[in-house]
Amino acid sequence: MSDPGPFSQVKPVRAYEAIVAQFDEAIRSGAIRPGDRLPSERELMRQFGVGRSTVREALRVLQSNGMVRSRPGDRRGPEVVSFSTELLHRPMEALLNVGQVTLYELIFFRMVTEGSLAGLAATRSGVDPDGVAQLWSLVQDLKDGAARGMQHFLKADSAFHEGVSRVAGSNFLAVQNDVVRNAARNYLATNMDTPVRRSDYMTRAIESHELLVRHIEAGEQHAATRMNHHTILAHYSVFFTDDEAARLRAFFVDPPGGGG
Repeated sequence: MSDPGPFSQVKPVRAYEAIVAQFDEAIRSGAIRPGDRLPSERELMRQFGVGRSTVREALRVLQSNGMVRSRPGDRRGPEVVSFSTELLHRPMEALLNVGQVTLYELIFFRMVTEGSLAGLAATRSGVDPDGVAQLWSLVQDLKDGAARGMQHFLKADSAFHEGVSRVAGSNFLAVQNDVVRNAARNYLATNMDTPVRRSDYMTRAIESHELLVRHIEAGEQHAATRMNHHTILAHYSVFFTDDEAARLRAFFVDPPGGGG
């Protein structure tokens, strides 16, 4: 049997896919940066040596992937956009919806990331008093959002958690938590089928967020972390079996030795 060597068979690549791959590499390498404008369709046709339909299909894919955007009536070329965690929201929600990731797994991971961010924020509250002051402002936004309805509240809630992440100063944890929190939050909002349940959820969430900011402001790292764990579990426990809820409580809320 002959040695296959270091290479493997390749599949034919469509022209528009090759163009997308080149743009992807240019953006990753920094040759093209957020805010840059791409050349016109005519110029792209010339540079790539392809027809208009191929260029338009490549641009359509780039736009659907959130890599570029075009505004109606704008005669300039498409704009390269900054990466956003929103690009990761849909895949995570899809994993949850088709059962490849369970809500239990999602909440477990969220308690890890969000609890860590809360604790980190408490350790840094003294060096970022402006950030802590902004958290109090974001709590007020939560109250205003609750008065206007669930969607306004959820938008304010996202801003609040982004504020905690800024004080914590960990972008990597913040990105992970944003993706997981979005999927879990949308699941919760979809499955709270009565205005009474939603109102109760918003009231309890505001109270817990206020207490969390007090812990962060006081530099109480362990209290902030445990408060966050308790709040998340309280919001989602109705969706878990008794065994799942007990495991989360034992691991996060009531660990052996009291958790420090």
